[in-house]
Amino acid sequence: MKSAFEEHIAFKKKDAEAPELPTPSTRRKLASGRGARSANLPNMFQQQEKREQDLQRQKSTGANKETVPVDKKLFTHFLDKFEDERTRQEAKGQIQKLTFKQKEKKASWAQREEEKRRRLAEEEEERRLQAQRQKEEEERRRRSAAEEAERKRREAEEREVELKRKAEAEEAERERKLLQETNSKVT
Repeated sequence: MKSAFEEHIAFKKKDAEAPELPTPSTRRKLASGRGARSANLPNMFQQQEKREQDLQRQKSTGANKETVPVDKKLFTHFLDKFEDERTRQEAKGQIQKLTFKQKEKKASWAQREEEKRRRLAEEEEERRLQAQRQKEEEERRRRSAAEEAERKRREAEEREVELKRKAEAEEAERERKLLQETNSKVT
């Protein structure tokens, strides 16, 4: 029995091995003359394409996979020697529970990841809004400072104008008094 398996494996390995590709030196050895070499070259390419197609076909059909036919009744009888049907059903139930728990964990992991992405997006949005608010606040402060400076400048101009008026009024008063004194001296 062992030799049958070994033969089967060796046969499969032999089929799976890639055939040796012709190299330029082997091509020269194959063809003896110039005309024979050029006539043989397309044939070698066709053979290579055929080998590649065969390998592709074997891979796609699964020909390289080994399958062993199993008699289900015989296999079940063999398993009954080690454990009964009830314990196998219990084990099957446990495997189903574990699979269900793993799926739940995977789903909860996906939910946690989605929540994390959503939270990061919200935090990024909050940072952007915070930066925008700070920028608006800075702009408001700048405008407020500019308005305050403009108000102080106007007040200073108004005081200056007021001082000029007072000075002119005092000058006019002095001139009027001087004029009255000169008029009263003259009369």
